[in-house]
Amino acid sequence: MLIATGQIADYLPHTSPMLLLESAKLHDNTRLSAYSNTHLNSPHPLHNDHGHLSIYTGIEYAAQAAALHIGLTITNTPPQ
Repeated sequence: MLIATGQIADYLPHTSPMLLLESAKLHDNTRLSAYSNTHLNSPHPLHNDHGHLSIYTGIEYAAQAAALHIGLTITNTPPQ
């Protein structure tokens, strides 16, 4: 089942532009496949003063994917 951005927002405390994940699929108790091209957006909300994304941006993407995975696993149901 494909989980779209609007459904992802049900599980994360972020709104645009900080909602970085665009879709997800293949979630079970041990894995989640999340997708995003928001790193290509300009301006990106996490660009530094030189217009680049730092390593901390990757950490934010990973944290959002982890939070989504936890939310989907705890509810054990697909988002509505």
